[in-house]
Amino acid sequence: MIELKLISFGRKFAPAPDAHFVLDARGLNNPYWVKSLRGFSGLEQPITEFFAQDPHCQQQLELFFGLTKHNLHLFQTKGKSELIIAIGCTGGRHRSVYLCNQLYLRFQELDQNCQCQHRDLHHDSHESY
Repeated sequence: MIELKLISFGRKFAPAPDAHFVLDARGLNNPYWVKSLRGFSGLEQPITEFFAQDPHCQQQLELFFGLTKHNLHLFQTKGKSELIIAIGCTGGRHRSVYLCNQLYLRFQELDQNCQCQHRDLHHDSHESY
C-alpha cells in the first residue's frame, strides 16, 4: 500500500518541504489575529472549534481531501510507494496544522498508511508576522 505523508509548515521560516503537492492555506481566516487564540496550535480545541465553524475552511478541507484521495489512487496505479502533501500557512502553527491533522484523521479512518509531521509547530506563536 502506498504511504501518505502530510507535512504542515510555515512559509516565513523556510521554503516548502520537498513534496509532490504543496498546498496553501493562507487564504483562510488566521486565528493568529484573534488574541485569545494566538497561543494555541491547530491541534488544540480552541483552534479546531474556530475552524470547524468556518465554512471556507471546511470547504478547503474537502477540496484538499478529494485532491489527495484522487492522487493516492493515481500514484498507486503507477506503482509509486509514497505521496507527499505539504500544506503551508504563514507561521505553520494554526491553519496548516489544522488541515494536515484533519486530513490525517480522515485517512486513518480509511485505514490508509499515513504519517503527519508539523515542521514549524515549535516556533513561538508571538514571533512577528
